[in-house]
Amino acid sequence: IEINDEQEEFTRPWFDNSPYADKIEFIIGDAMQVVPSLGVTFDMAFIDGDKRKYLEFYELVLKYLRPGGYILADNTLWGGHVTEEHVRESDLQTQGILHFNDFVATDKRVEKVILPLRDGLTIIRKKMICKRRIAIGVGMLMLVVLGILCYVRWEVWFGNMPMPA
Repeated sequence: IEINDEQEEFTRPWFDNSPYADKIEFIIGDAMQVVPSLGVTFDMAFIDGDKRKYLEFYELVLKYLRPGGYILADNTLWGGHVTEEHVRESDLQTQGILHFNDFVATDKRVEKVILPLRDGLTIIRKKMICKRRIAIGVGMLMLVVLGILCYVRWEVWFGNMPMPA
């Protein structure tokens, strides 16, 4: 998805000459509007857009990314600007990348690493849903509920707890 229609002339030949040309759909539009309308789940997404909106793009794509899928975010070191001690208030792009980096660094839904290649490339993997953990969690909850019910029944039968009316 490319918002800048002027990029189509440059980009289209790369897609058309690819052995996967029949699987590539080049879409001109705003990803924030287009992605929800596609009705698909992504295996991989590449973020390289308005740096001020990186976090918005990330949240949008993550929603449509399959567990185990990848997001590649470009320019996450932003020419070294993200390491500056004081970022100018007017530098909204650097602030956007910093906000994105800080958020992703603490996001428990993903595993991530920043590669210091050129302007930085962050590789983000959406964690798999562990059915075993869910089953163990549900099993433990059932045991706790069963334990409470048994305790209540024991108290009613043999203890001091009055029988409910």
